[in-house]
Formats: sequence, C-alpha cells, structure tokens
Amino acid sequence: MKHIIKGDEPPKLYNWKAQANENWKPTWDNFSGEPKQATKTALVKEQGMICCYCMKRINEQSSHIEHIIPRSVSGKNEAQKLDYSNMLASCQGEDKEDNSPANNGNGKKLKTQQHCGHYRENWYDSVLYISPLETSCETRFRYYDDGKIKPAPDDLGAEANTKKLRLDYSLLEKNRKKAIRGVITDELSVDDLRLLLQRYSERDAEGKFREYCGAIQQVIQKQI
Repeated sequence: MKHIIKGDEPPKLYNWKAQANENWKPTWDNFSGEPKQATKTALVKEQGMICCYCMKRINEQSSHIEHIIPRSVSGKNEAQKLDYSNMLASCQGEDKEDNSPANNGNGKKLKTQQHCGHYRENWYDSVLYISPLETSCETRFRYYDDGKIKPAPDDLGAEANTKKLRLDYSLLEKNRKKAIRGVITDELSVDDLRLLLQRYSERDAEGKFREYCGAIQQVIQKQI
C-alpha cells in the first residue's frame, strides 16, 4: 500500500455537482460522461498511476473508482458517494480469462479470482480498514524479497486488510518478486542501494511512481 496525498476536486466534477437544483440532483447513478472521466483521470494521476492497494501499474482503462466508504454503506447519502475525498483508483484485480475446456468445460469465459477493490466488495470496518490516505499505511505491512507480504506484528487492521484485499494473492506475490529481483541484485553497493531507494521514493519525469515501489523500498531499506 502506498500513501496517497489527495489533490483538489476536479473542476468538471465540482461544476457538475454545482448544477443541482430543485428538479435535478447529482447522484452516483447519473454520474457519467466528462465529469466521471475527469474524476478518474485525476485519481490515477494523483496516485502516480499505481493501484491504491497493491501498487501495480494502472491507467484509466485498467482501473475503477474505489470508495473508501463503500456506496452500499453510504446508502442514500449521495454526497458521500460523490465526495472526491472518498474516492481512490483501484486496479481491476482480475487475471486473464481462461477459456480452455479444461478450465470451464462449457466454452464460457470464466474470470479468475480477484484482489484489491473488486475483491473487497462492500467490506468496511471503521476501525480495521486501512485507508491509503493514512500517513502510516505503508508501515503497517511488511514486504519481503520473495514477494510475500505480512501484516506488521500485532496489527489487526493490517491482518484484516491483507485478507479482505487479498494482498497476499499468489499472482501479486509472483509479480512483486519479479519486480524486486529485477531491480535489487547482489552486485549493488550500499551507495547504489541508497540511490535506488531515492529513485523508488519519487515520481519519475512523467509523474509516475514505479510499479510496486513501496515493496521495493522496504526490501532496499533492509539491505542498507
């Protein structure tokens, strides 16, 4: 998980909501077109084009708008559903579909298991849920050079989020391991590692964080 610093509400979202009158109210169900697209663009950009939970690379097409307080929990509170400070960008959390007969036996497409926002669904616990907006969120998980993730010791919230977001999913572990070992090698000196740590702590020239940056940072810190 990467700490996210929220930016300002996109003007197109603000202006769309400002059109509310006695005959029309902005709701999540009529939230579409340019206001919604501008909102997703802003979310992805402010996150440096990585998923709010697993830190894999995302763009506007490979992500969805995630709510800190889920829409089902908000109920009839449309203002909360459309509150930019309640929105994040999560990856779709799906592997490629396997259409082989051996997999499904009936020729239909089956989606494999999910993680992050879609896997979380409507789960929310005001005590246990860890928001990426919390400054301490990064330190509540432990990453290892084999790609594995563990909750910080005695951290019930981190334990719950690891399960509810499925951050320990085997595909994520595999991808984190590949990213970590593709960057950190035995040949690197302490000075090399420090430079690498700085690089993975910052955005690149295009404003992007590097994929799985938080996991890579932790592994580097252990070796310095």
